[in-house]
Amino acid sequence: MASRLKKWLWLIACMVLLLGVCQPAISAQPGTLRAGSSGHPVMVLQLRLSELGYYPYTVTGEFGSLTEKAVKAFQAANDLTVDGVFGPISSAKLYSAEAKRAPFAP
Repeated sequence: MASRLKKWLWLIACMVLLLGVCQPAISAQPGTLRAGSSGHPVMVLQLRLSELGYYPYTVTGEFGSLTEKAVKAFQAANDLTVDGVFGPISSAKLYSAEAKRAPFAP
């Protein structure tokens, strides 16, 4: 009986670990982010904006005025509603092959 319990606990521990490892992939397309948001989803957003030339700043994981400015520039360049809020439509475009690079280097 104790052996069976150990197997179940081992299985549960492995599943929890696996979910923790998969979290970055899940966060790659976060829910709605806006000024005041923070954490890993914001870091992923900042990194992608940086790759495309919209965010030439240090990645902080804090959605402040610089991130909002970068999101607005991305939205404008990609014919999206320019509101500085990073929602599902902006996310789909940002992580697509059709995402336009920044028109100029800051």
